[in-house]
Amino acid sequence: MVVVVVAEHDNPEGQRCPVCGNLNEAATGMSGVEAPREGDASICLYCGALCVFNADGTIRQTTEEETARMLADPMVARILETIPRLHEEKNT
Repeated sequence: MVVVVVAEHDNPEGQRCPVCGNLNEAATGMSGVEAPREGDASICLYCGALCVFNADGTIRQTTEEETARMLADPMVARILETIPRLHEEKNT
């Protein structure tokens, strides 16, 4: 599983997070080079929603099984712990 963090740059059309509705305009792999593929995990940096990429590049909410699998990944847990701090730093 490649974890892809959905951020706010690079794709002016973007797409809306299926949970919070914020516009996500880019997807960056953890190493910064992977393009998202079908089944890759996505984390919205606005709300922390766990999503999955579809074959057409859109994202959808995860199933309960997918959510459980993602939450068991230490990397996903670290990202989710970091999101509130990113918002705090942005607002200071």
